[in-house]
Amino acid sequence: HFGEELEALKRRLLTMGELAQERLRVAVRAVVDRDSESLAGVIAGDSRIDELQVEIESQCFTLLALYQPVAIDLRTIVSVLKVSADLERVGDFAGSIGESGQRYFQAPREEPNAESRPTQAPV
Repeated sequence: HFGEELEALKRRLLTMGELAQERLRVAVRAVVDRDSESLAGVIAGDSRIDELQVEIESQCFTLLALYQPVAIDLRTIVSVLKVSADLERVGDFAGSIGESGQRYFQAPREEPNAESRPTQAPV
């Protein structure tokens, strides 16, 4: 039974990693494409990653308390705890990119004038 729960924990961590990776990819792509709608979705999607981290932490502590794992199983659970915290931060960074992108899009665009354009060096 412990092995099955540990495998389920690993799968949940992979799901969290895929979600964090996708949010980051969408955030960067939306900034490049100036897509405010996608940025709003990235900002709103932070709660699912937060929920997954809470679920993973709870499951890790339950496994530690019930089975008192040792050796590689203990290292696996501790690693899952650390990685889930890092993935949650990646999700937060994606949200920050989204918020920064939205502020950038709202700023007035200034066209460079002839004086501020770099001059091209003679070839």
